[in-house]
Amino acid sequence: MRRFPIISSHVFTADGGKYDVSRVLNYTTYEFNLQGYDGYRKMNLSIFFIYAYGLGFATLAATISHVVLSMDGIFVRQPGLNVITELIIGYIYSGKPLANLVFKTYGYISTAQAIMFLQDFKLGHYIKVPPKSMSVVQLVGTVVASSVYFGMAWWLLTTVENVCDPSKLPEGSPWTCPGDGIFYNASIIWGVVGPLRMFGRLGLYSKKNYFIIGILSPLPVWLLSRMFPEQKWIKLINMQIIIGGAGALPAAWVVNY
Repeated sequence: MRRFPIISSHVFTADGGKYDVSRVLNYTTYEFNLQGYDGYRKMNLSIFFIYAYGLGFATLAATISHVVLSMDGIFVRQPGLNVITELIIGYIYSGKPLANLVFKTYGYISTAQAIMFLQDFKLGHYIKVPPKSMSVVQLVGTVVASSVYFGMAWWLLTTVENVCDPSKLPEGSPWTCPGDGIFYNASIIWGVVGPLRMFGRLGLYSKKNYFIIGILSPLPVWLLSRMFPEQKWIKLINMQIIIGGAGALPAAWVVNY
């Protein structure tokens, strides 16, 4: 019997209904309501949501073994970093979604922005743009972009009725905010209910931890590169990037790839 959509970033009850977060979250203190949770139901996820988190752990494991085997150093990408930040703070401050959001913002989003900043500097270096000019352009661009983003977000929130609420928007509306939706639901999964009751011994998805087997994925590439050293392209195969390619599912759909 079909209960959940295949691709969804929302959370559900066991019968496929919308999960009532107010039953497990104290809106006065914004902390986990254990009594409410025990008297309600366990939280369920769509299959792609589960796989997205599992592949995040597999990507992290593959990154570690890739560095150990090939000694490539640090990558330009930050595969699975959002998952590890949510996991760490989820165990340290279980049941505190605001702490989870703040830690994720500083631990993952700030790092991702810094890496994008470095990527631009690297491109400027390749095309012989002076570092001082690159710094000025980056600073001005950051100020302009952040101001425009904030202004547009404020305008949309105050002018578009039911923005970011797909259940109340007309069919085909572009204002569903899938990225913000997954950010919110991740805070419920990791910050309110917490990793122990979702992916640990008390949760429905403890088998997701088997994705740690991703630590073995770079091994065949390493062995082949040793067996055929004349084939230089083999060393360019990066398993953690291949595995992490599905990391945007959800909120991205298959068509986005």
